[in-house]
Amino acid sequence: MVKKTDVLGLTSLLVGIILVTITIPTYEWSNYERKLRGLWRFCHGHDRSCHDVYKTNAIRVVRSMVLLGDIVALIAVIVMLVSFVLKARRDISSRWTKPIVAGMSLVAGVFILAGVIVYSIAIDELQGIQDKRYSFWLAVAALIIMFISAFIFIVGMVMEKRKHCKLSRKMKELRERLPEENVSSKMASTEEGEPMCRAHIPETIIPWNTFKPKY
Repeated sequence: MVKKTDVLGLTSLLVGIILVTITIPTYEWSNYERKLRGLWRFCHGHDRSCHDVYKTNAIRVVRSMVLLGDIVALIAVIVMLVSFVLKARRDISSRWTKPIVAGMSLVAGVFILAGVIVYSIAIDELQGIQDKRYSFWLAVAALIIMFISAFIFIVGMVMEKRKHCKLSRKMKELRERLPEENVSSKMASTEEGEPMCRAHIPETIIPWNTFKPKY
């Protein structure tokens, strides 16, 4: 059975992927000298004519970080979906699936965070920057959602661990209680039925033929 935390974490991760995928091709990361700048193209505000962005080292780093974050998050979603299918059809599950997905979500968020930080530093060095546009803030929202997704998976793992520990304690208490119940049931049957004296008195100590009458 698929747990609610797994579904919620996977949904959050999918939302983050969608937001990052939107930010990559769009050209409204910032507004620079009346030009809308993105990671790949910049467009003039008055006639909307677009040109390729000059490839600086900062832009290359931002592109790489954002793309890597998107790819890692997508792989995490695929791993989780495969886990769902295997668990539903063949009842196969692995305890390493959720830790791997949670770790990949964190890594994806860190990649995007690095890209956002580098982009912020790069545009702060330019003159004429008016504001950051919606593509930039979508990337920020995406990395936050990916961190939330990783947190949800971690919470789910902790809850599952506590549940297993509680079940193990109950099973241990039950196993310890069963021998006592067996002994008490034997004692009760002894009182109601035949005495168990002969079973507890070894014949080597007191032979039973000692008590036979002599004719």
